[in-house]
Amino acid sequence: MSIHAVSQHLGIRWETVKNIDKEYLHSTLPGLEPEKLTNLIHIGVDEVARAKRHDYMTVVYDLVSGHLIWVEHGRKAAILISFFEQLSTTTRDGIKAVSMDMGQPYQSAVRKMLPNADIVFDRFHVMQNYCLLIKKERSKAFRNGSNEEKKMLKGTLFLLLKNAHKLDDRQSDRLDDLLESNKTLCIVYMLKEQLQAIWDEPCYMSMVKALEGWCSLAKST
Repeated sequence: MSIHAVSQHLGIRWETVKNIDKEYLHSTLPGLEPEKLTNLIHIGVDEVARAKRHDYMTVVYDLVSGHLIWVEHGRKAAILISFFEQLSTTTRDGIKAVSMDMGQPYQSAVRKMLPNADIVFDRFHVMQNYCLLIKKERSKAFRNGSNEEKKMLKGTLFLLLKNAHKLDDRQSDRLDDLLESNKTLCIVYMLKEQLQAIWDEPCYMSMVKALEGWCSLAKST
């Protein structure tokens, strides 16, 4: 629940809830001291905005334990490199994979400091990147469409981006009508659903095979 929701539910001031939450975090979170970290195997790196469009922070997680292990202002390669430099050589050498978005700064930092670790693009950012294509193709279809086609396309972006199993019957019917009327949107939507399903493969090898098949299908379109 958000701080606002808790404040409304309990009938106390927003600032009071915020202070309680802050005090709890201070008492339960471990000290973020990279030099004391051991047994890191899989870690995640992400950027978090403290305010819209500026003032970013780099956060690092231990993906095995789920714990936050480091936070620093900025999102440049040098910021992440400074984290790796604080780790002991043994801990640094034990990291097998780093999950991240597709930004170049974090990639270059990992390649420089962890040359033997795998870089893994996480599911959220892969799908987020693909959804940019859907937005682009829908905008193109709307821009070039007839009045009737524009009427059908209006208000449909969320249908194309939302997972199919989360649509109700009315939304599913409307999406079916849209995809039937526009071949390009039908192709990119079906590819989105197939790409999403790759993460449901039961093992690494079957996922590799599914990804290779998806890439071949995408190239053929």
